[in-house]
Amino acid sequence: MGVEIVTVGTITKDSISSGKAHFSSFGGAPFFASLIFSGFGIKCGVVSKVGRDFKQSLFNRKFVDMCGMKFVDNTTEMNINETKEDTTAKLSKFTGSLALSLVPKSFMCAGCFLISPLAGEVSLRMISGIRSRSSGVIALDIQGFTRPRLRKGKSRVLSDAIKKRPKNLEKLLENVDVLKCNELEFNIISGNGTALQRARRLAKLGPKTIVITMGEKGVAVFSENRMRRFSPKKLRPAHTVGAGDKFFALFLSHFMRTGDAFLSASQATDSIQSLLAKNGDRYD
Repeated sequence: MGVEIVTVGTITKDSISSGKAHFSSFGGAPFFASLIFSGFGIKCGVVSKVGRDFKQSLFNRKFVDMCGMKFVDNTTEMNINETKEDTTAKLSKFTGSLALSLVPKSFMCAGCFLISPLAGEVSLRMISGIRSRSSGVIALDIQGFTRPRLRKGKSRVLSDAIKKRPKNLEKLLENVDVLKCNELEFNIISGNGTALQRARRLAKLGPKTIVITMGEKGVAVFSENRMRRFSPKKLRPAHTVGAGDKFFALFLSHFMRTGDAFLSASQATDSIQSLLAKNGDRYD
């Protein structure tokens, strides 16, 4: 049996400060998503660049296919400082762009591609190439396209202040079936009007399902020309680093089996609560 979902993006090595806690951990959307997919018994493939110091034993090889991973000298590093008011991240030792050639031919039969770039390492050309070669669902977290493209070896603070509407937004969304963004990114790319009006405008460009994460306020989901909100229970998580990545992976785990965006969002909202309530997940 081949892979069911392929995750594309950058695996990171994070140094995290959250309150009184200070620790290091591997992270990044492909990393978190692969752990969640394998936890559901979903076989997934990973397309990423990562340093040779990455602990391959963190992945369950029964469910995680690493054939699309390229091992290089250094892992992308992020210094993350999380406070009650804000979260800032400084990125360094960036491993650079990903290429379509990294995607094994066997991955093209997957039912879904979760594409979640960090800062421009996945190009429109790569996404278009996947779209033309695969009939699977394209699920895109747009965060990396709202940030300026980062060159290999450069450092940058990844703050909300640098996020802008992608110049190629229309062509980008032509290739997308499921779009994920946070509340700020949604506002940046969708223009004026009510949330429903703006979601409908984006849907005309391509994605018929849109997932908008809103932190403590929960998540809004647009599907079947309607929008619903899902509110989480109040809790005090050990930290929220990677919460959006984990939620989207949980959502897709359910969505690829049910095809129901609202049910999937409800189930993912329940699941993320127990995940974040743990005493900090460290993968080092």
